[in-house]
Amino acid sequence: MANRSTHLHSAPTHAEAAPSGQVHSGKATSFLRVDAYEHGGIVVTSTAVNAEGWLDPVHSAAGDGTSPPLEWSGVLEAESYVLIVEDPDAPRDEPMIHWVVWDIPGTATSLPANLGDKVHPEALSGATQGLNGVGGHGWTGMAPPQAHGVHHYHFQVFAVSKSLGFRPDTSLEHLVETLKGTTLAKGELVGLFENPDLPAGS
Repeated sequence: MANRSTHLHSAPTHAEAAPSGQVHSGKATSFLRVDAYEHGGIVVTSTAVNAEGWLDPVHSAAGDGTSPPLEWSGVLEAESYVLIVEDPDAPRDEPMIHWVVWDIPGTATSLPANLGDKVHPEALSGATQGLNGVGGHGWTGMAPPQAHGVHHYHFQVFAVSKSLGFRPDTSLEHLVETLKGTTLAKGELVGLFENPDLPAGS
């Protein structure tokens, strides 16, 4: 598993490059904007996050860019689950969206690694992957600007009382507004990643 010393170096992408004077998004993640109305928290874990909380750099844009595996504690009454992964430390107006999946079956308690970029992934029947921050579907790897400090990647899981059936181009804002009235329980895992300056002479 990853540790801080093995983090990869890459130039910032157009999605996370800092506009003039902007340091962080300054806007709350989806998790903080949605209240669960029936149950306690969901426990979210991943083998891609080590004991110190660092995300395996293989899942970064400079690695192979595959989505990390994820597990969570199930909620019996859940009709479906929603996953939203955001980086609120990105130098953008709003948190960087790294992954959105809805209509994950209510019987599921995990996602496999490398789910791919199909709107309807074969390994997750019935689910839809929404738009990420670079305009694609599925996971987009971590790519913070160099020397921007540690970024926090919030893997947010929501147990929902119904299936949503949204179009693949549905906005995160619309999704979050729907979650505000349908979330039974929620939980999150925060993974860390940073992209320090390249060593001198490299």
